[in-house]
Amino acid sequence: SAVSKMSAWQIIFEELKPLGMQIHKHIPDANPPVRHRTHAVNLIFKNNRCFLAMDSVPELAKDLEQLSWDKDQGIDKSDSLRSHLSDAFGYMVYQMFVPKQIAHHSQRALPSII
Repeated sequence: SAVSKMSAWQIIFEELKPLGMQIHKHIPDANPPVRHRTHAVNLIFKNNRCFLAMDSVPELAKDLEQLSWDKDQGIDKSDSLRSHLSDAFGYMVYQMFVPKQIAHHSQRALPSII
């Protein structure tokens, strides 16, 4: 929070500790770099490790199909309706599936989001 030097998650964990609850943190300390997250998403599709029923997730499908890189090599977020779902999907994919080699492979230029 703005007043505390602890993150919101740290505050939650501190409050739950006295209750004797077992806490397993599955939240990274920081978000992965955009290129690493994007590369992870590309890899799971390329390697057939993920299948999405695109009709069931039409907005995510639009994100994955329409997003591109901006001039600064970040994700173009000029359309306020785009990128939120694919960002969330990318965080999940990175957390669950990221191979250790992603950092190495992500240094190369990636021509598209998907």
